[in-house]
Amino acid sequence: MRDSIFNEPAEDLPQLKNLKQVLFVNKVRPIPANLTRFCHLIKLDLMVFLVSHFNLLSVAFILNAAPQLQKFHLALQRVVHYGKVTWEYTEQLYPQLKEVEISGFRHRCNSLGLAIYLLKNAVGL
Repeated sequence: MRDSIFNEPAEDLPQLKNLKQVLFVNKVRPIPANLTRFCHLIKLDLMVFLVSHFNLLSVAFILNAAPQLQKFHLALQRVVHYGKVTWEYTEQLYPQLKEVEISGFRHRCNSLGLAIYLLKNAVGL
């Protein structure tokens, strides 16, 4: 079942410069570390509909796939929880990232963990 472009191969993805994507997830599957899918992506607007126990640090897999990303806008929407949610992430620096905006910030959906991760690893902020 296809849940997003982040988990499906597509030939035109490396050429994208701007992307708006909506995710309905309880887990973001990892993008392989050796695969850069968004080589030219500069701006990412991401809306995530998430369950209450979803750990936003798994969004780091999407950031890892966009080494040239400069602007990252994240909008969060909470949905009903339907079971246990798992998560994992990898530490990586984001030297090109110059702007981050997170809306829908709630302590219940683990937003603080992602905010701390970005402050630590987005060295250009």
